[in-house]
Amino acid sequence: MKQNGRVAATVLNEIPGKHVKKGNWFWLNESEFNKLEKEGYVEEYHTGTPLPQDFPGRLAFVNANISTIEEVQKLAGNWQSVNGIGPETEKDLEVFFAKT
Repeated sequence: MKQNGRVAATVLNEIPGKHVKKGNWFWLNESEFNKLEKEGYVEEYHTGTPLPQDFPGRLAFVNANISTIEEVQKLAGNWQSVNGIGPETEKDLEVFFAKT
């Protein structure tokens, strides 16, 4: 989750010099988050259900900073407004959500 140049980070491993426990989350500025993510200490915190690897149009949604099924669902009827989502992917999304 990103907001105002900051990233909500979930702690994967204890971070030297930080008083946060594994599994907790806290806000970091983007540059510090990027450094700690590369070092394997944190990952971005997400609320909702992350998009599965085989989700229709996943890459296009991720590139648009849409990372959960719930966020995609909120765009129903406007999926093609996301760069890279066309009529075929929209049909695939309709099938996906009809099953859930």
